Amino acid sequence: MRSAIVADGNFEIFEDGTIFRIQKDGSKKVPHIYYNKAMKKEIPIVRYRTEEGKYVDLSVYRLMAEAFLPNPDQKRFLLFKNDNPRDFGVDNLIWDDGTLVWERKKAEKERNTIKCPNCGEDMDRRVGCIICKKKQQEEQRILANKQKRLNRIINELATINIDTLNNEHKKIILMRRAGKTYEQIGKEINKSVTQVSRIIERAKRNAQKMNSNPKSIISQIDPIADQENSSKEKSKETDKLRRMFLFGEGGSSRYFYKG
Repeated sequence: MRSAIVADGNFEIFEDGTIFRIQKDGSKKVPHIYYNKAMKKEIPIVRYRTEEGKYVDLSVYRLMAEAFLPNPDQKRFLLFKNDNPRDFGVDNLIWDDGTLVWERKKAEKERNTIKCPNCGEDMDRRVGCIICKKKQQEEQRILANKQKRLNRIINELATINIDTLNNEHKKIILMRRAGKTYEQIGKEINKSVTQVSRIIERAKRNAQKMNSNPKSIISQIDPIADQENSSKEKSKETDKLRRMFLFGEGGSSRYFYKG
């Protein structure tokens, strides 16, 4: 069996993959081989210390190939025939110009490509469906923007006591609190965008006046008990409209309100 002294006399290697560390006194011992993960592949490495105290890492399989495996075409890549980095004997090594690397990657991709059960497009079983992930991210972005807009609207109308409004104006405020646009509200109650805007702005101004007047605040406290049931019903209606705004007609996150 062929052998060779490599790495400035620090190692003796054999073509079957056996390797020894040559000590300063000439004795030999089996070195520790550890596996460094690079590019998702394990690379067998041995380490030695120079006289200057510097540690040097060497690739075992490259030492084997450079010593025993001819490379007349100066190919760059060195591969394991059986794709097992722990089998670094010369019989399991092959030089490659990149063709075999590409073929292996293509074959690996084909092995891991399946149809997505949701959209039916090709996907890598190891990472999931990119198309569905992007769609989900977009849906989450849309939902987050809707929620942000809805929170802003609710804060703007929070001071309005709808029990002080007539039925038509109550309906407008409830629909606006649920996230509907002025145009959507106008179509539903047969009013223009300008009219809807004026009603909402007037309700906001009146709420500010009432909240700044102590007598008005006290006058709203007395009838609270009588208004509890009607307020609960209005709250349920608002919540229903709000879910429709966020998730669509069915109130489910799988669907989104259009418009």
